[in-house]
Amino acid sequence: MRDRPVVLGLETEYGIFLKHASNMDDLVAAYDVVGAVKELNIPLIDRGLEVVEDIDEHEEAESEREAWQSLYKHHYANRAEVAVSSSRAFRQRMGCSGFILETGARYYVDLGHPEYSTPETEDPRTIVLAQKAGDVIVEQCRQRAEYLMRARARNHDLAIHIYRNNSDGNGNSYAGHENYSLSPDLFDAIIKDPFSNKPTIKSLICTTLKFLVTRSIVIGAGKVGFEDFAPAHYQISQRADFMMQPIGQSTVKWRGIINTRNDPLARYNLVRRFHTICGDSNMSELSIYLKCGITALFFKMLEQGYIQHSSGDLMTPLSDSVRAMHSVSRDLTLREQLPLDDGTHTTALKTQMRYCELAKSYTQDARLAPVWIDIVQKWEAVLNGMDNNRFTDPWARSLDWVIKERLLKQYQKKHHI
Repeated sequence: MRDRPVVLGLETEYGIFLKHASNMDDLVAAYDVVGAVKELNIPLIDRGLEVVEDIDEHEEAESEREAWQSLYKHHYANRAEVAVSSSRAFRQRMGCSGFILETGARYYVDLGHPEYSTPETEDPRTIVLAQKAGDVIVEQCRQRAEYLMRARARNHDLAIHIYRNNSDGNGNSYAGHENYSLSPDLFDAIIKDPFSNKPTIKSLICTTLKFLVTRSIVIGAGKVGFEDFAPAHYQISQRADFMMQPIGQSTVKWRGIINTRNDPLARYNLVRRFHTICGDSNMSELSIYLKCGITALFFKMLEQGYIQHSSGDLMTPLSDSVRAMHSVSRDLTLREQLPLDDGTHTTALKTQMRYCELAKSYTQDARLAPVWIDIVQKWEAVLNGMDNNRFTDPWARSLDWVIKERLLKQYQKKHHI
C-alpha cells in the first residue's frame, strides 16, 4: 500500500491586549510586536508590514482572490505580478508581506493580531517544535515592543498581553488554523462539489464532518462561557460556538466546519491545500501533536480508500453536524448521544475510538514511519484515559481542555464555590 505524504502547517493569530495605554490601540501594539522581530538578530527576509486591518478589507481581499482563481488553475501564481497589480490586503493574503524567518516560518499582522505561520513539514513532531519556536519568538518580540512602547509613551505601567486563544469573550474569534495537503481528486470531492448528490462524494463529505466534529474531545483548548448558543459554564472547545454551517467559504462570519477556501499555494494540478478553521489553538504539546497527527492520518486513510472500505458506521452521516459540534463541546461526560441519519446514535468518544482503531490497522498495513505509529498509540491512550478518569490518567490529563478543567475544579474546591 503506497502512502501519500501529507504536508502540515499551522497558522496562529495571537490574541493581543494593550493595558494602561492612553491614545493607543491594540493594532499599534500588534505592529510593534511583529516589527520587533528585526531586533532579535535572527536571519529573516523583510517584505514590509502590509496588513489587513478590518473585516471590510478582508472581504475585498477575498473578492480579489476569486478574480485570480483562473490564474491559479493554470500555473503557480506569479508573486511579482501580484505585488504590482493587487491591493495591499491581497498581497498580504498571498504572502507578499511580513517577515520570512530562516526556518521558512512567516510572521506578520492580520486583522489586528500578530500572526505566525509555521514552516511546512510532513512530520507532526516537527510541527510541535515549529509552533513552540513561534511562541518563543512572539514572547521575545512582546518584551521588546513593550519596552520600546513604555519609553515612547513615558509610561512604565503600559503592558502588552498576548494570548494563544481563539475567543475574546466578546463574541469575537480569531485564527488557530491548520493546513493539510490533499490530492486534487480528494480535495475536489470534499470541497469543489460540496452539495453533490453522488453517494461517493456525499459520503466523503459526511465522514470528514464527523471526524472534525468528534475530534474536539482530543484537540479542544477549553473555554469558560459560551457565545450565542446553549449556556455552558465550561466547554471543551473555544471554536465550536463559532461554527455556523456544515460547509462554507468565509473564515470570519458564518463559518463552516469544512472551509471551502480553494487557495492553492503550490501547483494546482499536483496538490491542494485543505484549510481547517474549526479547531482550537493549543498550548499543550500533546494536543498540538495529536491535532495534526490524527488529522493527517485521517486524510491519509481517505486517500487510500481505507475508511471508505471499512464497516459502514464511520460513513453514516451525523443528522446535524453543526448542532453536534456545539453538543460535543458542552458534553463533559463524553457520553451524549449524537443522532445519525439512519436513526442510530453514537458518541464523540466512541466515534474517535473507531477512527483510532482503523488508523491502528492502517499504520501497520501501510508500514508507516514510527512517528505515525506513535501518534496512534498516544491517540489510543488518550481516548482510553478519557473513558476512565481523565484527571488521573497520565495521557488524558495532559490535553489542554482537561488541564484547564482540572485547575478550575481545584480552584472551586479551595474557595468552596
